[in-house]
Amino acid sequence: MVRNKYILFCFICFFAGIFAINQFAYAAETQSDFEPLISKRIKNIATAIVEDELTTLHLDKGKVIYTGRKGELILAEKTVAQNVWLESNGSAVYAAWWEKEADGKKLYVRASQDGGKTFYPAVLASKGGVLPQVDFLKGAENNKMALVYVSEEYPGYQVYFNRTLDGGKSWLDEGGLLLNKLYDDENEVVSFEESREKKPDVLVSSTALSPKVSQLGEKMVVVWEERAIRNSVSYLRIVAKVSEDYGLTWSDGEDIYLEPNANPVELNTAILNNEIYIVAFVPNKGVLSFRSKESGTKWESLGVLPGTRQLLSASWLRLASANDQTLLVSYVARANGMKDGVWLNSLSLDSGKWIEDEAKLFGQRVGGGNSFSTKSIYADLKSLGDGRVLIAWEDYRYLMPVVMLSYSEDGGKQWTDPEPLTTPGKTVSKFPSLFAGENMAWVLFTYFGLEDKSESENYLTSYQLLTTEHDIHFPKIEKSKALSEDEMLKKLKMRVEKFWQSRLKGNYIENWGYFDPLYRTLFDKQKWARTQGKIGYLDFEVSDITTHGVLADVTIKVNVTVNQLLMGEDDLIEPPPPKEVTLVGRWGWFYDDWYSMPETMFERRYEY
Repeated sequence: MVRNKYILFCFICFFAGIFAINQFAYAAETQSDFEPLISKRIKNIATAIVEDELTTLHLDKGKVIYTGRKGELILAEKTVAQNVWLESNGSAVYAAWWEKEADGKKLYVRASQDGGKTFYPAVLASKGGVLPQVDFLKGAENNKMALVYVSEEYPGYQVYFNRTLDGGKSWLDEGGLLLNKLYDDENEVVSFEESREKKPDVLVSSTALSPKVSQLGEKMVVVWEERAIRNSVSYLRIVAKVSEDYGLTWSDGEDIYLEPNANPVELNTAILNNEIYIVAFVPNKGVLSFRSKESGTKWESLGVLPGTRQLLSASWLRLASANDQTLLVSYVARANGMKDGVWLNSLSLDSGKWIEDEAKLFGQRVGGGNSFSTKSIYADLKSLGDGRVLIAWEDYRYLMPVVMLSYSEDGGKQWTDPEPLTTPGKTVSKFPSLFAGENMAWVLFTYFGLEDKSESENYLTSYQLLTTEHDIHFPKIEKSKALSEDEMLKKLKMRVEKFWQSRLKGNYIENWGYFDPLYRTLFDKQKWARTQGKIGYLDFEVSDITTHGVLADVTIKVNVTVNQLLMGEDDLIEPPPPKEVTLVGRWGWFYDDWYSMPETMFERRYEY
């Protein structure tokens, strides 16, 4: 009995050792088409186009570092910064960072008017309770710039506005203007609870989020969403305020949308033809759309985006002008029975109507037979201003995430087949962002190679998408030969046979090469091979193989035994008799072949 318990304990220890995961890292793989911007682990980074060049702002060991034409400039040292923002307008550059200090949460801004060569001293541009929800004015004029942010200075969250009229040398002395103030009868600012108690029949803002600032001619318009209370009923409210003196005074506010028993989720805006367009996701309602009239003083609803009413979630809302007649909206959404996918809708600006009855779906492989769908997330959308539009996203059709790109040359009517930007099955690329200048366009993403187990490095990679003739081109990557389902199944059967033959022979160095790429990053090959052999494999039989596109479930019947175990210095335990067990394992197609994908105890390596 004792010996049986000990044998069982050895079985458990063996499998625990195999399945335990050490922390692993990806190593950067060099590829000539890519230009690494930062070759180290990145905590936070912001990017902007300055005079048709790509510039960045990032954090590194307490330093705020701007990288532009003059290389790296340290804008702040010994900080406790946690978030950064970067905005540009021609040669003007505005770098901001958020610090959580002992005496409050603050937003600092440094500005440059010479393309990032030199910067004015840092200016505190916020009250003490600022949260990392900040939006800079796009397309500001001359030496002007404005920003909005969320603060928790008073109970609940509030929206503040700040601006500079001298190119960033100075901002409003009071550190910003509170836009959603709560007043009593004496016109004094009061708390949410006081206001709610004194005026229960008036909408009282309790939590404001997602502020966006825009300029329409001479008017400044700020839009945000908030949770408001009236007569003990909670409302989702999208509200706009307008200023005609660059932020010194503001209108009372215009309700764009008011819905009881709904909560803020996500909102984004864009300016087209001197009007503001808004999209916002509301659960059980869909992705809603609105348009300003009369320079933001009035608003109209453009309805629910087709195909979104039944969505479970929608995020990463992006807007882009395909041309003067069309607005495109992309988002990452999940529908009932489906995984996250990249969706896109088109709006006719002339009619104010959505063009298609359903949204276009990018990035999911859905088909008949045994094929399956994978998720696609983190999408970005960008117009090149000449009718061409780019869309990029993080795609899982190859099991390991890879950035995919598609583009349209006719304002979003037709799209090219999506292409991967790094080699599927050999690289991991994530978090794409698109940037467009006057003559340049870039896609940025983090990039990991899998060939080397050297010290972990996280490459933020840039790739120039336009040729000198302004044609869109893709990087040169390795591509495997496309196989039919029958060819893939035949290859899988051969791989499974060879995999188990090598285990029967105890050739674990050879067997190592049959495991999936990410599994092999977890262990040193030689050390891993030495842990094998505690269990003996006598014979096996493949009883079932079921394929699902690039995945397969393989059922094996195998006779196993435990080799002699040393209990003490001279006490050997005889192994138990062989036992037939049934093993069901998952295999995946990586680049050009099948690999076993063993489960692990502490981490899920694949997120498809």
